[in-house]
Amino acid sequence: MDLKLLLSTQPGGAFEEKRKSQVKSYFCEKCSTGFTAKGSLKVHLRTVHEGLRPYGCGECNKQFGTRNNLMRHQRIVHLNQKPYFCGACKQYFVTLSSVNRHISRKHKESSVS
Repeated sequence: MDLKLLLSTQPGGAFEEKRKSQVKSYFCEKCSTGFTAKGSLKVHLRTVHEGLRPYGCGECNKQFGTRNNLMRHQRIVHLNQKPYFCGACKQYFVTLSSVNRHISRKHKESSVS
């Protein structure tokens, strides 16, 4: 069975493939981490090396470097949303990495193509 058929963000939803194969053209001068987009490098510099975390959670006051990270935190921690779905057993997960781990452990006959 194909992993793309098992993995979905919603039942019957489209598979979102990671950008692992893209060329990293932008590199941090401080730590040599590579990025595929200039904007990602800018965010990295602000959050990792400058320590800026301008987005605060109204529930627990935890600070985040990006609005996306704040939104993910709120969905997972405070709203307990599980947007990732295993098409093989109909189980929901909090993160893409957790559903990938589940598939590799519970559905070993599946392959990535």
